[in-house]
Amino acid sequence: MLATTLAEESPTTATSPSQTRRFLRALATTNLALVLPAFWLTFVDWRDHVTLFPRNPQGDVYDLQARAMLSGHLNVPARSLGIEGFIHDGKTYTYFGLFPSLMRLPILMITHSLDGRLTAMSLFVAWLAICVATGACLLLIRHIIRGAATASRLEVLTVCAMSATLTAGTVIPSLLACPRVYEEDIAWSIALGLGLLAFVLAFFLQPRRRWFIGIVVLTLAAVMTRGSTGDAWFLVLLGLAGFCRFSSHGQTWRRFTWWFAGLLLASGLLTVAVSYLKFGIIYGFDERDQVWTHVDAHRRAFLAANADKTFGLQFVPTTVKAYFSPVGMWVSGLFPFFQTPKGAVSPVGHVTFDQIWPTRSLTASTPFFLGLSIFGTVVATVKAATPLERVLRIAVLGTVAATVPVLIFGYIAPRYLGDFVPWMVFASATGFFWTMNRLKQRAQLFMNATTGFAILGVVMNSAAALTMQASWSTVQVSNFTSAQHELTPQALANEAVVRSSVPIQAPPGQIVIVGNCKGIYRTLGPQPNITLSLMEHVSWFSVAPTPGAEATLSIAIKKTPTFYDQELVLATRGLTRLVLRPFHNGAGRLIIEYPVSQIPPVPTVSHPFVLTKGQEGIVKVAIDPYLHTTDISGFDNVFKTSFAGPGVTKYPPVVSKWATVTTSQPWTKSPLCQQILKEKG
Repeated sequence: MLATTLAEESPTTATSPSQTRRFLRALATTNLALVLPAFWLTFVDWRDHVTLFPRNPQGDVYDLQARAMLSGHLNVPARSLGIEGFIHDGKTYTYFGLFPSLMRLPILMITHSLDGRLTAMSLFVAWLAICVATGACLLLIRHIIRGAATASRLEVLTVCAMSATLTAGTVIPSLLACPRVYEEDIAWSIALGLGLLAFVLAFFLQPRRRWFIGIVVLTLAAVMTRGSTGDAWFLVLLGLAGFCRFSSHGQTWRRFTWWFAGLLLASGLLTVAVSYLKFGIIYGFDERDQVWTHVDAHRRAFLAANADKTFGLQFVPTTVKAYFSPVGMWVSGLFPFFQTPKGAVSPVGHVTFDQIWPTRSLTASTPFFLGLSIFGTVVATVKAATPLERVLRIAVLGTVAATVPVLIFGYIAPRYLGDFVPWMVFASATGFFWTMNRLKQRAQLFMNATTGFAILGVVMNSAAALTMQASWSTVQVSNFTSAQHELTPQALANEAVVRSSVPIQAPPGQIVIVGNCKGIYRTLGPQPNITLSLMEHVSWFSVAPTPGAEATLSIAIKKTPTFYDQELVLATRGLTRLVLRPFHNGAGRLIIEYPVSQIPPVPTVSHPFVLTKGQEGIVKVAIDPYLHTTDISGFDNVFKTSFAGPGVTKYPPVVSKWATVTTSQPWTKSPLCQQILKEKG
């Protein structure tokens, strides 16, 4: 009854159902065309095969928190988060939100097999949600600004191009290509923020309980995902409550004042409760409690220089320089033909940052839509005439507020460009449709330009997503480098230098060949302010197996082992041993005994895995003499350790009743390395 009454009181004129269906069909087709590239970036991305549930660094943070929630608390096992953990009252917590953990609960309640492997799938689902929410926002904004105006075929095409560039022509493809907890956090923040604002516009266009229920659910989910953007949605709720209270449109909207005020209060109390339960304070967390702060001298110096605060206006000149530089991306002769900056921006003034990573800028990667977004923000602020346009103004200004924390944060990284996406969706759409209302003869030229720049944005940002990512494996780096060699061999050779060792710092994408192909390595780029020896070569990958440095152990299970069966000693180096130990009937773990001490501490025990008769498994050990690192992988486990202590690595013969082990240790030089060296001359 209420829904019918409110619908009758709504001051808007409905868009033609046939025209709505035209837009929906076109947007659905656009999103379907983007699914395959997004799927490739998420689940293939230069791997040898499709991997729906890859295990990646920092991929188990939400899973650990979800397991803790199933046990009735929020603290995770000690040391399980490594340097990312926060210690409060002797217990370890993560600063990441609860919502992505809540989504995992139905899966984790029935299986342990996907622990630490759900991040990529979660990112892909978030991208699908972003596509749906973006399309909905574009149509709702069009309805508010252009009403029931008939859309030409070109306008429908342009709206689809805008949807494509806002979902695939921003930093979002790079988030998909780097499935870590950091990127998942931002992707869901975008999806939930856009979804929330879409429900807000739908509610004010046609006030119904179901739309408000959507607002409630997505508000609570958004504030439990990412605190910095969640604060912006608090401001939106406050603005909507004020709008409803002082609305001149009679009782249609005024009655909803307490709805929005109540939701603001409930979501605020939820935020305070979670913060207090985790960190003992009513809001946020204290960086001094993080493990990384205790082990990294530069982090402590950063906090000391900024009064123990990570946010401040002193950072704004540098963050603006990084995110809005006109030279934040350029054309290159090396596949994929668009290059991001070779180095990080230098701080403006005497200010100390935590870290500054090389990042492309909005100005260089999405110039037209950045300009359209700035214009749209001005239009929404000063040209709002109707009540619905004032609601849109609140939404646009809310998305502007969501970008503020990134600009005042003492840490610069490419992924933070994601916090600008909701603003670009709302502000660029506002600017576009407002301009369309005022253009007549030149409307076609404007739409053609918008479509052209949208396609350019997709190409440029997709190219950035194809390049090396922090989550990549050696296989991905090798396959990507081989593809570059096939497509642009001379340009790749120009990226290579010959050295006697691997330097700690080098420009992004640089290839270092050690001696006469004793090793070939490639870097993500400079690592800012890394003071620990463990982290010195963290940005480097081995492009091809270093002769004699890698060993592949093929393990064939002759009978299902039990707890009482003897462990297999797979490798030794000094006192350190790598063993495969049965710990239960048909289950085992890889364990490093007497590990080399290192800071910060790293895992020395793998996740459990199944061992059954007839099964064959591979364990790969790579002890690199130039990177001073050890990578051990096997039975769907990957972990890095300081196994490479003093001594010589040996792979002793294995005599066992329940398994046979065959060891392969190649000493041949990489053909790819030799070809690059030859082309370099």
